[in-house]
Amino acid sequence: MIDRKLTPEAIEDIRALGPIKDLRVLPIALSMDPPDGVDVEQICIDLIGHPDAWVRGNAAVGLGHLARVLRRLDHDGRIKRDLDALLHDEEPIVSGRAADAISDIRNFLGWNFRNTEPKPSPRVPRVISTSACYRVYLLVDEESNVLVERSAPADEGFGPDPRGLAHDFEWRLPGFSLTEPLSESAQALEEAWAMRYPKVWLNDSNRFEEVAVVRTNLSGEAKVHRYYDWVELRCRAYLLSARADNPWIPGEGIEQRWLAAGEFMVEASVGAHDRYVAALFDSYFLSETGTGFF
Repeated sequence: MIDRKLTPEAIEDIRALGPIKDLRVLPIALSMDPPDGVDVEQICIDLIGHPDAWVRGNAAVGLGHLARVLRRLDHDGRIKRDLDALLHDEEPIVSGRAADAISDIRNFLGWNFRNTEPKPSPRVPRVISTSACYRVYLLVDEESNVLVERSAPADEGFGPDPRGLAHDFEWRLPGFSLTEPLSESAQALEEAWAMRYPKVWLNDSNRFEEVAVVRTNLSGEAKVHRYYDWVELRCRAYLLSARADNPWIPGEGIEQRWLAAGEFMVEASVGAHDRYVAALFDSYFLSETGTGFF
């Protein structure tokens, strides 16, 4: 599963620095054959709170494996509370694996649980039907500049915003469709965000994650939505230690620029919806630090 010997030092390195693909399988690898001198149960408990769904789901599976392999678990009260909470996780991969872990623990240890199955999803229609869903990132460098991009100008003008949210000449935040296969850059950015905790800002601002439902003011180039359709924006913020660490590589024909806060909100031509995302972050930043970011 992991291409290195799982010494205590290697385990701590994976937990702190990843890569995320190794962190996701770490609870499985450790619990199937627990190494001497490693508190695998505590590692699984710690990873249950991880922001990545696969990590916390596999952490639950790891507890089930330990019940089968060792025939004991020491933190019964904590484990029961954590697995019960995971049954209500919004990610099906997490709630389902929590149910599997509970089944194993009941079978091999005889524990009783208040709940054993995920809570059924409500059978109600969504009030708003969205036609597209985009991930939108606020990438901030070490000097608090924000990365923006747009299609490079050509003889016929700028290329359109494929989201249908900004005019062709306007700068927009990096983003990609979550209903399409992720590009290499998009996957790298998602994995970098999942491993952001070792580089937590002093004010925890890289915990910002917000969902906004907005209406388009243009037709998307990909024809996935029309004028005035509702689209969902899943917004995140990620601090870069340096611009050289930026995992978002521009696609062909795309130019990038770093804008200071004042340029982003006032001076430069930035799409209204992208400024709205920034306003959401500014509100979050204010609640965390007592002062606004923009």
